[in-house]
Amino acid sequence: MPPRAQPVCQRPAPRRASAPAGGPRAWRAALAVAIALATASGYSSAAPATPPATPAAPPASPPLPTPDEPAPPRARPSGPRLPPAARERAIDRLREQSQRSSDDAQRPRPPVQDTPLNREAARGFLTRWAESLSAASERLASAVRRLDAGEPIADVRQVLDTELRSLRAGLRWPERDLERFFGGLDRSRATPAPGEPRSLPGAGTPPRLSPAERTKLRALLQEHRPELLARLEALAAGSEQERDRVIDALAPRLRGLAELQQDDPEMFEIRVQEGNSFLDLIESTRALAKARSGADQGATDRAREAVRRALTAQLDLRLSAQELSIRRVRERLDREQGELDRTRANREQILDTQLRQAERRGIDSAPPPPRRGPQNRANTERPPAPRAAPAGDAPRDPPPPPSPPRAAPPNSPAPPGAPLR
Repeated sequence: MPPRAQPVCQRPAPRRASAPAGGPRAWRAALAVAIALATASGYSSAAPATPPATPAAPPASPPLPTPDEPAPPRARPSGPRLPPAARERAIDRLREQSQRSSDDAQRPRPPVQDTPLNREAARGFLTRWAESLSAASERLASAVRRLDAGEPIADVRQVLDTELRSLRAGLRWPERDLERFFGGLDRSRATPAPGEPRSLPGAGTPPRLSPAERTKLRALLQEHRPELLARLEALAAGSEQERDRVIDALAPRLRGLAELQQDDPEMFEIRVQEGNSFLDLIESTRALAKARSGADQGATDRAREAVRRALTAQLDLRLSAQELSIRRVRERLDREQGELDRTRANREQILDTQLRQAERRGIDSAPPPPRRGPQNRANTERPPAPRAAPAGDAPRDPPPPPSPPRAAPPNSPAPPGAPLR
């Protein structure tokens, strides 16, 4: 007898081809194998693989992919993809860059001529770098104080924008001067580890000023030293960018010029002379570069001597500023030492005076006795003020007024001492 056909509702639903036997793990393995085979066969989004032809009469139970048999390749999302040749060239370039960086790290640093001129130039570079870091620290501390004072955060952000511009503008400045004065960096140690910053905060060219700061500095020079401003304008030769660059380099030497003129005239003169010598150094350096491009050795020697004189003036002025600072510190120490000696010599007298003052304060702290006179009679006859209720207690009702005395009956005897009627 032929088998009975099962009802439609009891027939098992055909399994989908996208659900392989073995669960999600088998499907992930099949998909990984398919992707690997598609990549190995030079698959490209520009020429997607042709999908398999649809059979005319699909079987009732299609074969399912297994982990050993890759599934048909699926269409990848469209997007740019390098051809194999271009991909190989990019890999070669990355390999060459890595090899070059390794060679640079192992390359010995070039020798440096340890001459007095080079030592002074290196010292000037380190001094300028330290001044730029100090200036950046002061500006950031000023931003913190302004924020604590309640200024709008948009105004404080201008200081941060200035710092970011100066940081982005000159990240190569210390490395270039270190290469010049100290033979470059030790690249085997200078390369940061993964996750570390590529540069330190404040490392860069001398901090660039904002347009408002440059205008303020020019107004300061116009008020106190117009001849220095005239030299600066002449040195810029009408170029606004060159003028801004010179002002930015001159700013650390002229910081606090107005305050120095009022508080320390001697240091004020040293700072002004240092600004003039800095402009002399710029002019002589330009003349030396121009002379070295020519064939006149005498002009080159004269320009080199001019640069040396400018550097000597810079050094002498810095030494004068240091000597003045040391002299001021010694004077302050002498005053402190003299005050200490006088206090130690008068130790017993000072103690006696302080003891008398302590006794007087103890006597004066006692409450004075009440004075008796017509001016205080009203205060003495005034009834005492009611005591205040302690905190947290409910307010009490005021005491009732005293009741008037009752009249005595007509036949009652008068109290003793009462006047006779």
